Amino acid sequence: MRKKYIVWLGYLFGAICLYFAFRGISFRDLGQTLVHAKPVWIALALLIYSVGYVMRTLRWSLLLKPVRNIHSRQLFWPMMIGFFANNVLPLRMGEVVRAHICGKKFEISRTSSLGSIFLERICDTLAFLTTFLISSLFLPFPPYMETGAWLLGGGCVAAGRKRGQRYGHLEHREHVPYAARAAGWGHHPGSQWPGAPDHSRLSTCLS
Repeated sequence: MRKKYIVWLGYLFGAICLYFAFRGISFRDLGQTLVHAKPVWIALALLIYSVGYVMRTLRWSLLLKPVRNIHSRQLFWPMMIGFFANNVLPLRMGEVVRAHICGKKFEISRTSSLGSIFLERICDTLAFLTTFLISSLFLPFPPYMETGAWLLGGGCVAAGRKRGQRYGHLEHREHVPYAARAAGWGHHPGSQWPGAPDHSRLSTCLS
């Protein structure tokens, strides 16, 4: 019974989100615009848009691989829900919704899921800055915009490198035997596995 109430609550929340998403839109004007639109261009735009989302799910799957190997098909709907929530919630809170859904559905840490989304945003920002800087070679931009772009790019690189090192550490720990980690290996330098303790500690653990 409780699950049934949760489902209906989800429908109610979805209806409220749809109301705010379509509030202020004239469906009459929208219909007239669609009538005069060319179906070929609409179909092409939808195809490109869909390919973009498929590529995003592939990228998210790669970013989550150090935490858990999840197929990109399984990540499609959590991503869609997050993007939909971004359209109706302030401050891009849809990213938090996506991290929560991903963590609950695949039983991984919400923090790790949110960290992968943070890396996504860094990649998006770097792609935008690359386009901007290439364009600045051919088009004039105010100096303050170019300076801000370089500073933002440097910050993104530093943040991405730090987060990437954290993900690399998680991936490394997956290859260290669990028994060794339980004995304390993987936390101190100078032993058989990178980061394992000395042999005296191993003898103590085995005694």
